[in-house]
Amino acid sequence: MSTDFYTLQLPNGVHIIHIKAKMASARCGILINTGSRDEKGLRGTAHFLEHLFFKGTKKRKAYHILSVIDNSGGELNAYTTKEETFVYASCLKSDMRKAIDIVGDVVANSIFPEKEIEKERGVILDEINAYKDDPAEDIMDCFEEEWFGTHELSSNILGTVNDVKNISRKAISEFIEKGYHNEDIVFCTVGQFSFEKILHYARPMLESFQFNGMRSKRVPFTGRSAPFVKTDYRNVHGAHCLIGFPGITRSHEDRIVCGVLNNLLGGPVMNSMLNLSLREKHGICYQIDSQLISYSDTGLWTIYLNTDAGKIEKAVKLAGDEIKKLRETHISGMKLHQVKKQVKGQLALSQENPGSLLHIMGKSYFTRGKIETLKEIMQRIDAISPADMSRVANQYLNPDNMSLYTILPK
Repeated sequence: MSTDFYTLQLPNGVHIIHIKAKMASARCGILINTGSRDEKGLRGTAHFLEHLFFKGTKKRKAYHILSVIDNSGGELNAYTTKEETFVYASCLKSDMRKAIDIVGDVVANSIFPEKEIEKERGVILDEINAYKDDPAEDIMDCFEEEWFGTHELSSNILGTVNDVKNISRKAISEFIEKGYHNEDIVFCTVGQFSFEKILHYARPMLESFQFNGMRSKRVPFTGRSAPFVKTDYRNVHGAHCLIGFPGITRSHEDRIVCGVLNNLLGGPVMNSMLNLSLREKHGICYQIDSQLISYSDTGLWTIYLNTDAGKIEKAVKLAGDEIKKLRETHISGMKLHQVKKQVKGQLALSQENPGSLLHIMGKSYFTRGKIETLKEIMQRIDAISPADMSRVANQYLNPDNMSLYTILPK
């Protein structure tokens, strides 16, 4: 797939990004640089709003919004993170104009009917309870609440039951009026269209956007004063554990090296160090992985594992042993070459996924003001040395800075 991209900022501030790619399908989306950390009142408002985007506009009823793309085999969906809201559609190439119109309509013209607000409130409360019933999902929220303390990043995206019960139509409207701004919006497309054709389809809709709230002015997280260890006892069968270290921001110069090191440690591969040790060699974990979580001003490096309650101490120790290896032993040139090849293969495959590419390019534009090409990223990966890997391991995976959150059976 081509990674040549075109960009334009409209006079009203909205950004447009297009990648021309030879494919039968097409994708479009609107990424808004506003998420749950930007809520100044009731927690869960950003996520509630995301649900309500599909419940009716000035010219479309909810059924029409949901059916017009689905009936052609496409998808209309959205998600909320702590820093963004993304509304997107996938469709046949022939339906691209229709998809662009619907995505723009739900973002700019949603009317938030009271009846739909009450119905969706029940759906979200069920969603909150479902997360609480799944400790593998809930443990990350619990860890971040403890890690970030009173900072705005501590609030989970879904919000609390009490807050969701009190979110009103007025609160939803005020969140948009105060938190959405044209210059914090990126419209993204991927498909076999010229940029001129995309502009023809989308420009009239985007030029009508009149979001003039406060541009994002987030209070930066300055870091914890000390790591923590916390145990939560619940009605669960096994033990769930999250090990966390201070991480990096999205734009940090070490992000590529950290990404490669994370892949080696516990990335989405069967031959990661953690998987080979805890699952394959010792057989004490069904699931273990590591991930980098990066925000605009801070980040976390985490390891998640679940095991039998009686084996949790051994599992944590074994994970620490693998980290120690990374810190004390230089990776060989041959092994580093293998890891680089693995990461580059994953990147190449992600570039072949237009849905993934749509999300990546919007976030990249917010973070760095540009989109790095696959070739540029590959070159940065090739430049990584064994010394870079050791430096990053020692800098970020320091056991003195390690925090631990564990969920154990009562």
